[in-house]
Amino acid sequence: MAIRPFNSNRSRSKFSAVTSIISPRILLCSTMPIGSAKTISGWLWSRRNKPVQTINLLGMFTRNSSNNLIFYSILADTDGKKPPGGSMSRPAPLSPPTQVDETQDLRFRFLGIDPATCATLRGLLPIVQPHLERIIEEYYQKILSVPAGRATFGANPETADRIKKGAVESWIAQLHGKFDAAYFEKARGLGHMFAKIKWEPRWFMGGKVFVVNRIVEVLTAHFRWRRDALTEAIIALNRLAMLDLDVMTTAYLEAMEEKARARRLQIAASFEDLVRGVLTGLRQASHDLETSAGSMAALADQTNHQAVSVADAVRQASSNVKNVAQATDKLRTSIAEIAERVSVSTDIAHRGASAAEETSGTVQVLAEAAQRIGEVVQLIQSIAAQTNLLALNATIEAARAGEAGKGFAVVAGEVKNLAAQTARATEDITQQITAIQSATEETVRAMRTINGTISELTAISGTIASAVQQQENATAEIAQNSQVAAATTSDVVRVVGQVIDAAGETGQSAVRVHGNAQVVARDGSALDGAVQNFIRSILAEEEKEAA
Repeated sequence: MAIRPFNSNRSRSKFSAVTSIISPRILLCSTMPIGSAKTISGWLWSRRNKPVQTINLLGMFTRNSSNNLIFYSILADTDGKKPPGGSMSRPAPLSPPTQVDETQDLRFRFLGIDPATCATLRGLLPIVQPHLERIIEEYYQKILSVPAGRATFGANPETADRIKKGAVESWIAQLHGKFDAAYFEKARGLGHMFAKIKWEPRWFMGGKVFVVNRIVEVLTAHFRWRRDALTEAIIALNRLAMLDLDVMTTAYLEAMEEKARARRLQIAASFEDLVRGVLTGLRQASHDLETSAGSMAALADQTNHQAVSVADAVRQASSNVKNVAQATDKLRTSIAEIAERVSVSTDIAHRGASAAEETSGTVQVLAEAAQRIGEVVQLIQSIAAQTNLLALNATIEAARAGEAGKGFAVVAGEVKNLAAQTARATEDITQQITAIQSATEETVRAMRTINGTISELTAISGTIASAVQQQENATAEIAQNSQVAAATTSDVVRVVGQVIDAAGETGQSAVRVHGNAQVVARDGSALDGAVQNFIRSILAEEEKEAA
């Protein structure tokens, strides 16, 4: 058995180990620490003369402090001889058609990939290619057996077909044994893609082991009785698998580190922007606070002076309010006297109105009596006229009677004279009655005017009485308010005194705030400098790591 560790003294304490044991009866794939791998290696050595055709430990790998992949290969055959291909420490350089840069050449030397390995891989292509689609299909179903695989690759059938087709083409290209820049670019691209879709190394490493084991099964069946050829084929296949895993894992880690670095830079930039915005706001707030503190101090001083003036004015107002209250009390007394007199005048006016109303009624009765007398006089005048007419007729008849009618004529003449006197008397009476009626009508009109005037006086007296009552109420309210105002002005004087004290304290607080604002401004500048130094150190460290 040959066990060849590389750079093992710088490796970490734990390793991933993938083992494939090929025999007529055993196929084993496992992951174990290095101690277990050494135990199995001892067991394999004890079985070296047993009917085990070929034993191959695909690899154990970890990362050292320089972030380089460390690889262990355990190879054995039944004769205890070294497998074909010679030592892995100094492989022959690749032929010119497949030559790559110095870094990749070092990787080839490390893994033992030489032109013979490439030739062996090309010889395996026609053996393996017919089985690749089946193996990749099994590999894809293996992926879908875990939740992470279903979530990443199982959603879209077209994506699945593209993945399987790409995997077949990739294995065909690898088995051509042409490890040029295009190969490394594609392998690194897969590592970057796995990092992008978060397909972790445990899955694509396990998938690589799965496919290699299936290919080993094909090779075992093909080289069943050709032990040396099978050993050479498995060695070449192992080296190919480890190279592919090395490149993909390195690219995966680089991509993850780049993402982490970009995230760190983004966080640093966001932090810088945030802190810069906060500091800008802090400086502005400090400046505004300083300005406001100065203004507040000036306003406090101005308030103090104004409060003193207000206190003097309030004291004067308090004295004036007290005088107003006293004058209001006197005014209430005067208004009460006026109200009493107006009430008496109103009563007199009411009595005058009643008397005038009674007089108006009496005069109206007199007018009606005069009217009736006039009617009687008219009756007398009518009788006198008729009497005069009768006397005239009697005189005419007496004249006709002659001597016999002389006595009757005398009587008729007397009656005529009486009728004439009655007519004159009734005429005088009529004139007097007419005069009485005229005077009565004038009296009635005058009484009506007097009644109207008295009514107006009564209404005016009522209005005056109402106004006096309202004035009395208003004066009472004024007196009450004056008393309240007098008490309030006393409170105002006390409050103004408190305002003066508060203004003094505000001025002192403003001075303290002004000083604190200056301290905050200085601290903000210091914090700005500290943040800038912090960001510069982060960027410098990132540039150092990137280099």
